[in-house]
Amino acid sequence: AASNYAIATSEGAPAAPGATLVAGSQDDDTTVPITTLPADFAFSIYGTPVTLLRADTNGILGFNATTGASSAGNGPLPAGIFSTPSLVAHWDDLDGSTNATIGGGVYTAVSGTAPNRIFDIEWRMTRYIPNAVLGPPTIVFTVRLYETSNLIEIVYTNVVGNIGQNNSAGSNGVSATIGIQAAPNGTQLTQFSFDTASLAANRKLSFTRAAGSCQQGPGVCVDPGTIFRDGFE
Repeated sequence: AASNYAIATSEGAPAAPGATLVAGSQDDDTTVPITTLPADFAFSIYGTPVTLLRADTNGILGFNATTGASSAGNGPLPAGIFSTPSLVAHWDDLDGSTNATIGGGVYTAVSGTAPNRIFDIEWRMTRYIPNAVLGPPTIVFTVRLYETSNLIEIVYTNVVGNIGQNNSAGSNGVSATIGIQAAPNGTQLTQFSFDTASLAANRKLSFTRAAGSCQQGPGVCVDPGTIFRDGFE
């Protein structure tokens, strides 16, 4: 059974804007709990059911994390700062505070009906630079979690970064880390890019993970995170 996620790239329309502001997310270098995830939302990460979500203003979504530290300085995966499974959607020095970004912050929305709902988490941020002029978001992207299928998508709406200001850092993912990891160490991870201009407006990344396959008979069958004995659940 495959243990790591595969990432596919495509181009398409931007995601719809999030509707509900996550409390405390109009800030810089902070993590905040997302309280709008429906309690019965059936979604798993690396085979583990998700009951909690935590957003880092620097572009990371933590799964089943009760606390979390935020780091403005990105690095390659695995990253020891993330103690639980983490989607590293756009790890960069991002700022959603009200003195840097007009309408900044993290926003959520739910669409569809159970058991096939989609839970969206949208980041509206500015790539941090000293003495920046207050303006609209320059880094905007949405993480989409698909109930039941466990599909993850990241849709990048705006990846301009600091172009047109006093430097051009942050554009198109050139100073960001993008990927997913199961733990702060080990090899259960997939890194899409690190400090590479791998993004563009309306680019979509789709994260899928092959399910384990079990045959009837003796022994133990493992779909990482779930164990079946004698070929039956």
